[in-house]
Amino acid sequence: MVSNTELIAGILTLLPLVIGYTMAIISFRIYRKGGSNLVLLTSILFFALPSPWLGVSTVFIEQLLGLNVLNPTAYVFLYAWSVPIIALVWNYTSASLIKYKDYIKYIVLAIIGILDLIFLWAIYIDKQFEVNEVQGSIFLDSTFTGTASLVSTLVVASVILFVAPLYFWIAYKTEDPLFKFKARFIGLGALLFSFSAGLDASIELGSIGLVIVVRLALVTSLILLYLGYNTPDRIKSRYQT
Repeated sequence: MVSNTELIAGILTLLPLVIGYTMAIISFRIYRKGGSNLVLLTSILFFALPSPWLGVSTVFIEQLLGLNVLNPTAYVFLYAWSVPIIALVWNYTSASLIKYKDYIKYIVLAIIGILDLIFLWAIYIDKQFEVNEVQGSIFLDSTFTGTASLVSTLVVASVILFVAPLYFWIAYKTEDPLFKFKARFIGLGALLFSFSAGLDASIELGSIGLVIVVRLALVTSLILLYLGYNTPDRIKSRYQT
């Protein structure tokens, strides 16, 4: 039986998936109409960003439909792939903005690529994770362990220490008002996303009230990223002469 609080928490977990996947489709359509390869990478990023919550969302839907809940291995395998994708695409696309030092993006690509391979081995081969039932709740609680935990922490740190600051720096340096708007919102969205993801991984899923607050922050971060990456025409018109 799903309680009202769990229903709210479940809906707020599904909402980022809907927003993120919609952003991915919009970006892919822009790419198909003649967008650059960076637009295609942005589409992949939007698809990956909410996917760490695929396991929780699937369990929520299964409970609503009265189906059997995923086994622990399938639960983690369903979403773990998104962590290395987020790390690789977000860091690489961000580094690509440093035009005067083009080689930086290749250094970032190599470092993150190696970390991603280590993470995938740790999860899908060595199964460095734990999944527990949350007492008195419909949800499962998963935790990365060992090397997988270290790499996932580095992913969050890379967004806080590299991706977000880079966009804030670009917003400070550029004189283009529209680009300044976009960079600020992407920086804010990246920062809020990383903090939301970090908190979400550390809180107990039994604390539903806190879960709801964190998921609301996650939704807000995706909206900020949407406004930054796919700025609506009505906003663009305010900054374009």
